[in-house]
Amino acid sequence: MDLKSWKEQFINYLQEKIKNNQINYESFNEAVKEYQDLSFEIQKILEYAYKNAKGKDKEELYKLYKKFSLENAGEMAEKLNKLGYALKNDSNYKYIVSALSDQAYRIMEKTRHAQRDEVQYMITRIFVVNKKQIPELLSRAFNPTYPDDLFKTFIYSFLSGILGETKGGEENE
Repeated sequence: MDLKSWKEQFINYLQEKIKNNQINYESFNEAVKEYQDLSFEIQKILEYAYKNAKGKDKEELYKLYKKFSLENAGEMAEKLNKLGYALKNDSNYKYIVSALSDQAYRIMEKTRHAQRDEVQYMITRIFVVNKKQIPELLSRAFNPTYPDDLFKTFIYSFLSGILGETKGGEENE
């Protein structure tokens, strides 16, 4: 199957839902989620491709990867907020959440100064001490491809999920 026919099938699926008056939130939310997941998978593949390419392809693939990853940044910030909230509400992570809360001001200050290594060390140390693996999404926030302002946004989004009163971007009741 080529990419163009896959894309057409995806669009036809959504159009059929509308045409057959099967318009419901669940179907369209699932389609959007699949699209977003695919977008992050493509980003990971592009990263692998540019790191393993040679010559002019490496340069061009890096530009494509950087452009694509920046386009995904807003979605990533939202997912990091939801991740923080999910950890806060998971009893298996209560000690991690407590440690992150205790260190929040230090982490925020280091983040404000774009001290990625320090922030990464502090957060990773909290996970390691508690014998938990750092979530892949959180690890991605430290990717040097992202400019400092996006790095800050990612960390603040994650911490706001841990510390805040919001539920994945929505007000808590």
